Amino acid sequence: MVKNEEKKNEAFSIIKNLYFKPDKDYEKLEALCKTDAEKKQLKNDYVIARANYRKSMNLNFAVNDKAVKDMIKELKKLDERITKDIENMDKISAVFKIISEAVKMASSIIVVVMSLL
Repeated sequence: MVKNEEKKNEAFSIIKNLYFKPDKDYEKLEALCKTDAEKKQLKNDYVIARANYRKSMNLNFAVNDKAVKDMIKELKKLDERITKDIENMDKISAVFKIISEAVKMASSIIVVVMSLL
């Protein structure tokens, strides 16, 4: 069974990855953008991911709330897909969509957890 501290760390690690993965490869990702809209979306997601990371630094994600637990599971799946797809860079538009979805999910988790505190 996963302890509360491990659950807190798991959620924080995923949110942290959503910021640092694109940060590490930002120039490469930006160069792969085919349209100005993709560049704008990438920058927007990056800014939101950074804000999510900063907000989540002191949050305890080990709340006893089924919705939060389910969102964290979904976020973990998205994070795994980003890791896989970002290494290949074959389907860059798909990578951008997954990043956007994951960033929105992380934002939702943070809002719900903050409302439960």
